[in-house]
Amino acid sequence: MLSVRSLLQSKLVFVTGKGGTGKTTFAAALAKQAANAKRTVCLLEIDSQRPALDDLFDVRTTYEPVEVSDGLYVSNATWMEALIDWLRAVVPVDRLVRVILDNPMVRPF
Repeated sequence: MLSVRSLLQSKLVFVTGKGGTGKTTFAAALAKQAANAKRTVCLLEIDSQRPALDDLFDVRTTYEPVEVSDGLYVSNATWMEALIDWLRAVVPVDRLVRVILDNPMVRPF
């Protein structure tokens, strides 16, 4: 089992598991502890329809990270925003990105 010290020294930590077990609270506490240790941290919820980080940090989380305290950022990466971001990196012409996303054959994917 990993110690908190080794978690704080990690570059990337995934907190996963069954719903209602305190994952978000644990991840937020770990992120805050890492930021207090002078690490720069981005705490990321993935595709949450009701982001728990909003209440924990009293902010509105968005796709773009929001700084909630020194060195601690929070974000909610939704599927569509991540897809658009990826498409813009791969197809650097905004009009083509819109054509791709508006295509009825692509929409289901």
